[in-house]
Amino acid sequence: MAIQIDVKSKIKRKRKPIYDEKVKKALINLWKISYFPCGKRLKAILPKIIPKLKFFNEFTFEKEVEEKLLKISAATIDRILSSEKEKLSLKERSKTK
Repeated sequence: MAIQIDVKSKIKRKRKPIYDEKVKKALINLWKISYFPCGKRLKAILPKIIPKLKFFNEFTFEKEVEEKLLKISAATIDRILSSEKEKLSLKERSKTK
């Protein structure tokens, strides 16, 4: 008696998303305010820019969103902003070689 296991039907674990739509919107706005830096540079300036924006009432965050923005990694920032970067990219202007 041999037990057959279907190798092709792989079960994918679905994780609950950590960064919701509120965090994404806040991150996009911070990215635009800081003149579109890459994820590593944006990660470095987030702890400096968030308190200043709060001080001058330029941008209001919920406490939960602010904590998530300060914990987010540079790679995750790049993943979240990838769709926005595609929207802003220049299209090819010439099809000749």
